[in-house]
Amino acid sequence: MQADPEKLYSYALFQQNFTGAVTLPGGGPAGGTVAGLQQLITQHAATLAASAELNAAGSAIDAVAASSESPASSDPVWIAATVGANGNPVSGVGLYYRADPTAPYQRVAMLDDGVYGALLPVSAGPGQSVAYYVEAIAQNAYQSHSYRPAPAERGPQSLTYGYGVAEDSPMRVTESMYSSGGGGEFVEFTNVSDTVVDMARWSMDDSNALAGAFDLSAFGSAQPGE
Repeated sequence: MQADPEKLYSYALFQQNFTGAVTLPGGGPAGGTVAGLQQLITQHAATLAASAELNAAGSAIDAVAASSESPASSDPVWIAATVGANGNPVSGVGLYYRADPTAPYQRVAMLDDGVYGALLPVSAGPGQSVAYYVEAIAQNAYQSHSYRPAPAERGPQSLTYGYGVAEDSPMRVTESMYSSGGGGEFVEFTNVSDTVVDMARWSMDDSNALAGAFDLSAFGSAQPGE
């Protein structure tokens, strides 16, 4: 700003204008009084603070959780939300969700059974992520809206569908490494159970979540601890 040859006022006036109004020395657009930046912000803050609509108490969404953060594609997922009145009755609670990051969010009403809940109406494949957030509407003159997470569409919660492998699955990926020399990827599988595991029809994929991408059937049977 100090080096700008086209500036409308001096650098000293520019600095003063952060906190207070200054009068420009020129005429037309380059003249008159310019309010200070701090003054404008203070005035705007006062206006917002005096707004009854903006300060009306909305519903309090205390918690939102999914029945599973990594469900199998065939598993139903229940989203539950704990919502408090916060001075006004709750008019309604809705679940917003989308499985396609390029698509708009869809809404489904959440029913109150002590805790608000809704079945996530998504048919997703393994590896697919679903974004979601909850909206609560207060029963007041302004129908105040509350969201959790607070950023709503800009910062939703999410869950990723798994491959239908139970948490007590006998097979684990116990080591992985990429070769810096272009030799590919090395993955170690370990049978952590006490029984033999037939690897026929097993496969892996770490790029596109597609079953069958790399067939593991050739491993044959993995012995306990192998």
